[in-house]
Amino acid sequence: MKARLASYKDRVLDVSHPLPEPGTTIGRHPDNHIRLNDAMISRHHAVVHAKDGMWLIKDLESTNGVVINGARVKHAVLKSGDQVRIGPFEFIFETAADDAKWGAVLGLAAHDDDTTNLLPPASRSQPAAPPPVPLPSSPPPVPLPPPPTVTKKPE
Repeated sequence: MKARLASYKDRVLDVSHPLPEPGTTIGRHPDNHIRLNDAMISRHHAVVHAKDGMWLIKDLESTNGVVINGARVKHAVLKSGDQVRIGPFEFIFETAADDAKWGAVLGLAAHDDDTTNLLPPASRSQPAAPPPVPLPSSPPPVPLPPPPTVTKKPE
């Protein structure tokens, strides 16, 4: 059974990282199988490997951790369709029979894409910008007192 970490943008495959057996290392250092170049990624962040017909992910004591389906984990069994977040990178874990096409997990059109690409910085998930802070409004103008009336003294 083949497996990969895939990233989709607008329901279209953006990035695909095949996970060859026996294991795939993920991190910022160039010696990793999947290199994620971001300051939130540890040099050796995590490893994904197959064991006894299951796929496992293990956090390698990274600073920012591994999040599976919204929960931070030290290690976990991965199931097809799981959401995997490593730093700012978000992936879907997918499996398929060796001769099957990819795409069935999310109900997308099947495809044969098995390429490994690095996620370009422009397409990474970015935190939402905070709402604009309204500028303080000016206080209403204070009415000026009427000018003094000048009266002429009789001569």
